[in-house]
Amino acid sequence: MYKIGLMGGADEIGRSMIYIEYNKKAIVVDCGMEFPDDLSSFGVNKIVSYGSYMKNKLKKVSGLFITHLHEDHIGGVRRFLEKFNVPIYAEPLTCEFLKMKHSFKNSVRLIPIQNNEKISIGGMTIRPFEVEHSTIKAFGYEIFSKFGNIVLTGDFKLGNSKADAIQNLEKWGLTKKPLALIMESTNSNSEGFSTHESDILPNIERVIKEHSDEVFIISTFASSMQRLKNIIEIAQRNQRNIFLMGRNMEVAAKFLIKNGIITKSYLNFINEDKCNVPDNALILSTGCQGEPQGGLYKLIKKLKHKDNKTVLFSSSVIPGNELSINSLKIALLKAGFKYIESDKIYHTSGHARKEEHICLIDYLEPKFVIPVHGDYIKQLANKANAISCGVLEENIILAENNSIIRLKSDSYDISEIHDSLEYITTNGLVKPSVIEAKKSIAKNGIFIYSISGRYIKFSSVGIPDNCKLNRLGRTFVQTFLQAFEGGFIDKLTFKEACREYLSKELKNESNIPFIEVVLLDNKFKTPKRIFVKKDL
Repeated sequence: MYKIGLMGGADEIGRSMIYIEYNKKAIVVDCGMEFPDDLSSFGVNKIVSYGSYMKNKLKKVSGLFITHLHEDHIGGVRRFLEKFNVPIYAEPLTCEFLKMKHSFKNSVRLIPIQNNEKISIGGMTIRPFEVEHSTIKAFGYEIFSKFGNIVLTGDFKLGNSKADAIQNLEKWGLTKKPLALIMESTNSNSEGFSTHESDILPNIERVIKEHSDEVFIISTFASSMQRLKNIIEIAQRNQRNIFLMGRNMEVAAKFLIKNGIITKSYLNFINEDKCNVPDNALILSTGCQGEPQGGLYKLIKKLKHKDNKTVLFSSSVIPGNELSINSLKIALLKAGFKYIESDKIYHTSGHARKEEHICLIDYLEPKFVIPVHGDYIKQLANKANAISCGVLEENIILAENNSIIRLKSDSYDISEIHDSLEYITTNGLVKPSVIEAKKSIAKNGIFIYSISGRYIKFSSVGIPDNCKLNRLGRTFVQTFLQAFEGGFIDKLTFKEACREYLSKELKNESNIPFIEVVLLDNKFKTPKRIFVKKDL
């Protein structure tokens, strides 16, 4: 029996992490992060899985296998290594990128593996196979055991025709009729086949030439290194100096230079304190998803003095980022920029579309299909794709994050586990309770009770002075004191009493402010009668 744990990235795009256990040994495939869609205002930069289920099985976890170097697949690796002292297996360039990005020391065991190389762990043999994606190199994994084999695609695309797809599948070298196929679902409901990266390059070159006498900014994903390589080569061919904006863009370019994939000629790194670029500069920038700290927002401030400036979005809209991208476009227009967008002309996805998914399932004939890396709509689409290929409906496993699938030869069952998230800010790790508190304060305000000596001082933030809530906040102090028998005031008891009082008065717990109690003198034994100081 296999145990397959979907720790992240199952019913979402981001935070990919899959745990696979067989015969008392386990591997983990990917350890990604997700960008918060509603927590950036609370200082959260990224979210990773805590991994409590795997921590309970510490002795079983024997290796971390990486599919490719996108942040939703590697963004949690550093945090993972703080808990699990295991080797990391990845394609050589991915190993180099991890080493460069995180400045890993020799104590971190990064093991480069080649296409088709076999790695034995316990009763499992793991074989990587090279897939096409929107980065330089990417792997899927085939896992063999006496119980049966599992194919895990990672992020992939197969080509712009059925013949192209079949040709690529033959290169993968997979054993047909696997026990299970774990497949990404990003574009599973998009009709047709995907386009090649080479299909969009003439369009990008044409628009670069058309804007040769002005500041022209191309904003794309820094992790789409094949795109960066191609754009830099186009610019060099047209003798355009290239300026890079954004830390991730700089890291990606330095990685490509270090590994001999591009040359440094015509390449310039923008100093964020000074932005002295010529009037015909070609700039590669981060921030295409409207990130507040992204390169485009910085350029809006730094290029105010330039008259002619245009932004080309060579990217797609990640679901959930629509509002932030729209706000960015408004900010660009207000600052005198023009922008060009068309994800069909200037961008191609690194993910397979519907017909490619059908080709894969039809080619492999898996017994079980487990759609991941997509929301429920995408998972359902891949379910329909599998059914159209003859897979039995009861053998298609739609599971959410924090699900453990016990996969047998003819059946399976699913159980849920509890695994909290970890929130990472610029200053380090933040407990989930702190984030929940910040969200509560942002929504409902905060009551602050400072207790010291003979005084209880009440104040509030985020609540109008003369509203009912503030009156209740003051009244509660009198109510509490009338029932208080003396002794030490316990923070938790005080909070619970306040919450109970407000809940009774408001008849709606969702409107209760966050309650903070500050004991300024923990040693003071409170008398039966306390003087109540008026609020500030």
